Amino acid sequence: MNLYDLHPNPKKAPGYEQRFDVPQLALEKALKIFEKTGKRSPKLESAIAKDPRTAYDYVRKVIKDKWPEGELAIAKNSKTAYWYASSFLRKEWPEGEPAIAKSSYDSFWYAYRTRKKRFPLGEPAIAKDGEFSFRYARDILKGKFPLGEPVLATDAQWAFNYAAYAIKKRFPLGEPAIANSPYFKELYEKLFDVDL
Repeated sequence: MNLYDLHPNPKKAPGYEQRFDVPQLALEKALKIFEKTGKRSPKLESAIAKDPRTAYDYVRKVIKDKWPEGELAIAKNSKTAYWYASSFLRKEWPEGEPAIAKSSYDSFWYAYRTRKKRFPLGEPAIAKDGEFSFRYARDILKGKFPLGEPVLATDAQWAFNYAAYAIKKRFPLGEPAIANSPYFKELYEKLFDVDL
């Protein structure tokens, strides 16, 4: 929300002259200009490019292509870095990888959709999440993911899925968790012909 829109005399409000130095306000103004004219707003772009989300939104809504001027900010946030690499660059983006690697969600999807191969830098984050450890093992590694096994072993569902669909053999480390779930215990025992 732009508070200047609510002020009875916005030109006299504090900070009015500097308002477009604020990335979100600059983006709002640029989007209004784009809606009316179909043109970019070069005078506002330096402010927009200061913030990861506003820079990404400007790319998504106005530029619809690579925007080198905004990449420094976009690369600082896991979500915007992943979205930008995936949607606009459509390739690996080393500049954004340190930020992407902080999120299990973004690391997995970056490996799966963008790199289409392992993402070693993101593996520590992925290994903190059972679902993404399983998906990474099944869809990217096509087998064992030792770094993720400790977290996989704590949840019956992900331990079972890891055994059944990723490594396709027993997963002893996860058997105690599986044994505590009647549903997954029954499935696991039938699949591997074992009694837990």
